[in-house]
Amino acid sequence: MTVKAPKELLGHLSPAHHRQVLDESGITPEIVAERGYYTARRGSEVPEVFEDYQRRPGLVIPMYSPDGITQSYQLRPGRARKNGPRYETPAGSEVIVDVHPRMLEEVRDGDEDLWITEGCKKGDSLTSRGLPVISLAGVWMWCVPKARPYVLKPCFDWVRLDGRTVYVVFDNDVMVKATVQQALEAFVAALEDRGADVLVVYLPPGPEKGVDNFLAGGAA
Repeated sequence: MTVKAPKELLGHLSPAHHRQVLDESGITPEIVAERGYYTARRGSEVPEVFEDYQRRPGLVIPMYSPDGITQSYQLRPGRARKNGPRYETPAGSEVIVDVHPRMLEEVRDGDEDLWITEGCKKGDSLTSRGLPVISLAGVWMWCVPKARPYVLKPCFDWVRLDGRTVYVVFDNDVMVKATVQQALEAFVAALEDRGADVLVVYLPPGPEKGVDNFLAGGAA
């Protein structure tokens, strides 16, 4: 799926989203602009790849597959649907893994250590510090649905993993949520099967949940 956001909206953030993306997640303005984050102030400004019931005002985040072609979106609505997710993905679409456009070449063919985290904002916080990153839409969004044993999504076919050091950093709730621990263990095994040298980064407990919060707070 290749989709386009309204050009006139790209890069335009409300004050609240500006604080959320740049201040709270520590993402640089250049990284924000290159990805194309924007604020949808009405449902009609949300890309039409979302179903009508999903199209609510909120933060729109374009996503880019390592294949260099496939694109998608996530939407963080200002007011979530009743019992709905915090982040919406276009209904019925295949969930892709994401790489910021600036890091596409390095993720695909480079030699630098690779980082993998959950969520584009967290990935872009690391990218703002010059690190090549893959972002997952969720802790289980790296594998082909219903495939057993677990298989990496086709997006990973475009990522050089063999012989590469890969750091996986999930949110700090990994230590208290059994399902997240299970996802992490399965993901590490799948990456190692592709020849990666995997190291897991555990964030300390506290109100700062994700790696972006820690980096924005001055953590090294």
